[in-house]
Amino acid sequence: MVYEDLSERIIRGEYLTGVKLPSEKELMLRYNRSHGTVRDGIKMLQAMGMVRIIPGGGAEVISSTDTFYKTVVEILASSRISMGQIIEFVKESEPRLLSKFFYRIDEESIVKMEMAFEKLELICQSPEQDGIHEQLSRMHIEMIKGMNNPCLTALFSALSFLWIEYVRKKENKDKINTFDTKNLIKTHRRLIDAMRTDDPAIAVKALKEGKSCLFYDSKGIRGEKYTYDGKALTEELYGVKTDSRASLKAYCQILGMIISGQLKGGQKMPAERKLTETLGISRPVLIEALRMLEARGYIERNRGSGTVVRNVDDMGAERILNIMYRRGEITFRHVFEVREICEPVAFQFAARFRKYSDIRQIQIALDEAWTEGRDSIDHYMGYGVNFDCKAAEICGNKVLYWVERISSQFCHDLLGAKLVKLPAHFAQQLMKQIYDEHSDMLSCIAVRDEDAVRQLCERHLKVIADAAF
Repeated sequence: MVYEDLSERIIRGEYLTGVKLPSEKELMLRYNRSHGTVRDGIKMLQAMGMVRIIPGGGAEVISSTDTFYKTVVEILASSRISMGQIIEFVKESEPRLLSKFFYRIDEESIVKMEMAFEKLELICQSPEQDGIHEQLSRMHIEMIKGMNNPCLTALFSALSFLWIEYVRKKENKDKINTFDTKNLIKTHRRLIDAMRTDDPAIAVKALKEGKSCLFYDSKGIRGEKYTYDGKALTEELYGVKTDSRASLKAYCQILGMIISGQLKGGQKMPAERKLTETLGISRPVLIEALRMLEARGYIERNRGSGTVVRNVDDMGAERILNIMYRRGEITFRHVFEVREICEPVAFQFAARFRKYSDIRQIQIALDEAWTEGRDSIDHYMGYGVNFDCKAAEICGNKVLYWVERISSQFCHDLLGAKLVKLPAHFAQQLMKQIYDEHSDMLSCIAVRDEDAVRQLCERHLKVIADAAF
């Protein structure tokens, strides 16, 4: 009751970002609940990224965007995303983003890019070139931030975080290097100059050329999997070194086990007594950490049957996105723009890498969508998500897959809610058009026509945008 009511008040705007919640004593009187129950409710709000607890200063309402970024990091790391797939995703999507949103990038963002570039230039001139990847990432993140889309900022910040975690490890440094720093500087200087002179074509060309200066030495670049050091990753992500809270440390330790695969989906968690001994913590601290993990969707606690690790999925990201949407921190268009950039690439790759069995599976999903879902908008939207996700799955890039899964689910949910309010004949007409477009895209995937399926996908998304906006 405490968590539900407070979260709803935050979402409605009764408590705005930066405002402190009433004291625990006031909340105890308001809800007629014990101190422990009130504190548990505040901890749940903290786990969902709605408040931060200030030692001795109460709970302050914060933006949920940082929690969404952390959730994306956790999903991708748990899926053992390879560096090859990150590079492939960024090379395909970043030029498209710059081309589409070039005129959104304001003077302040360009100045920040210039400052990052100046530091990059100094690093490239030094013999050791230490920090080159960090500075290069910083410059590109400033460019993405300038596009004013919190979802894109969170996604690329998450990819940057994983990239830096990878290159910091000594054993990986030989795999990744900038083999042409001279051209790296040259192309990025042209990128900034083109932004100064309002020339998007030159800017996009410079960005593409700059990407070619990065070399990744790996056999099977797309298929390689990488197991992250879960403990180190989560401690860095949550700033455990500067935050002394025992429950947060315990949360990071257990989440680290899940990310690194020590605790697998469906596996029963060790008994609480064993966990307290293993982690060197008290039982109250462990209970608090488990509540946080449950709130984020990483474990499922069942009375009488113990605690089970959940398979990592998009549920946590979807929860945070919905909170951000209801709080007005993002709009439907923000999420749809992510889908607009990524979905055509996913379908193009699906045409390139598909197998015959993949075509059959997608065809079955498509037929089920029309025969079983056409009389129910909610069911049809669910089948639409299934179609998109199956295509993204066979594309072979897990970054694309997860981005498509999260954005498609969110967009279909909201589109379905809009269609329900429209006259039945209009909704049926739109669903039939979507079915026909999906059929055409599947035909292109079957014959490996990458250009055609990409163009059809872009046209299909325009139809969805017209209906949604």
